[in-house]
Amino acid sequence: MLDGLVIAFDCDGTLDISGADPGPVEAKAIVHLRALGATVGICGNTEPLRANGYMNHLDFVTMHVNKANSLMMTADKYHEGRMYIFVGNTEDDRAAANEAGWIFIDARDFRLRGF
Repeated sequence: MLDGLVIAFDCDGTLDISGADPGPVEAKAIVHLRALGATVGICGNTEPLRANGYMNHLDFVTMHVNKANSLMMTADKYHEGRMYIFVGNTEDDRAAANEAGWIFIDARDFRLRGF
């Protein structure tokens, strides 16, 4: 159903499991999106995902030394994608998505219904 969608999430300040800086996006969205056929990954801190058992639900993990480069490399790897979305919570996240040619969705605006 969501074949062709490549979606990456920032962790800290974006996902609800991010420890000291929890965000508004429920981590279980990762599982749901992947079950619907999306290619799902993380671009950032992986510790909360490891601690909460989500790593095996990810198609890719990128390090965030340079998020824009990480997103561009991911797009190269998943070149069959028709839509690339990065969900984050900072202006740096927005800038990285724009630089990489990805659609940016602010974590506060991300909605996934029916799961």
